[in-house]
Order: sequence, then C-alpha cells, then structure tokens
Amino acid sequence: MNIKRLTIGLLTTALLAGCSGQSPSTGTTPGTTPTAAATEAAPVGFVIKVDGADVPFEVKTARVDVRPDVTEAQFSVANYDFQMSHMGANSVERSKADGEVRVAFSLKGEKGEDFQNPVQPGEYSGDKLIWMDVYQGKGGEDTMTTNLENATGGVTIKTVTESELTGTIDVKGDNGLEVKGDFSAQRVPN
Repeated sequence: MNIKRLTIGLLTTALLAGCSGQSPSTGTTPGTTPTAAATEAAPVGFVIKVDGADVPFEVKTARVDVRPDVTEAQFSVANYDFQMSHMGANSVERSKADGEVRVAFSLKGEKGEDFQNPVQPGEYSGDKLIWMDVYQGKGGEDTMTTNLENATGGVTIKTVTESELTGTIDVKGDNGLEVKGDFSAQRVPN
C-alpha cells in the first residue's frame, strides 16, 4: 500500500512540474528572457575597432622581428598568412582581399638589458608603443589606419623565448582605434 501511494505521489509531482510552463534549461516562462545567471559568456578574442566600429578578426598568423640594433620588437598579427623577414617588418606585403586585416606595432625596449632581447617580459605603456598601424583589405585595395597620438593603455609581454614572444595588447586612441587581445608571435630569424 505504501509503495502505491509513493508511486502516485511521484507521478503527481512529475505531472505538476511538467505543466508549470517553465523551461527546464533556463528557468524562464515562455515569452520572457533568460536570467543573467543562465547566460554563458563567450570567450573574449581579439578586438579591433576602427572609428569606433568593430572589425571582425581572429588571429591566424603572428610574427615578431626582434631588432637589437634599435632596441625594438616589431610585431605583425593578422587574420591571414604572411611572410616577414629580419629588418623587414615594414615591407610585409599588405593584403588587399576583403576582410583581411593585419595589426602592426613596435615596442621600444631598454638599452643595456639584453642586447639580443631588448624587449623583456613586463608592462609597456603607450609611450613605449613606437607605432601601430591597422591594415584592412577592401575591394582589391588596402586602407591603413595609424594612431600613435594620445594612445592610452599598453602592451604586456608575458614570455620571451628564442622562438616566440607572447603577450597582451590593450590600446585605445582618441581617433576611435582600439586593439585588444592576446598574441603569441613567432620570432623571425636574424
């Protein structure tokens, strides 16, 4: 007799829960929006904004030319494949294909640290960012957005090895240019 009551009680509870009008996945009733707790945050990727507008970008290739002669590291981060040679960061061919984007920037290191590695792990404020260009391919031609004036933020170099430099860039300019994200740049052989 007790098993019969328990079974009827469980079936009644299941029936009432199924008719409550709530979605089991979000805890909301039909026609309402999910609560913040039910929303999963998407991982933050590389963010580029030009004139305040988002530019679609996912890193495919990143290279760095470490220049002991001028105590700089010159980076190029792109959503397409490209080649870069020592002392040739400014000679990387600009893509002209729609949607292809490359961010190029140079960091100034300190003299006397390590001649072969003038840029060491640490924080580099906007004044150590020598230049930064964003190249965008559009309709068979390229456009370039450059911003060094009034740059805020900076670059954090996390690791420096013989084969790569890793870090994070978070820079904004007063012209609406914004670049933010993590990178792992392969060193160009000297």
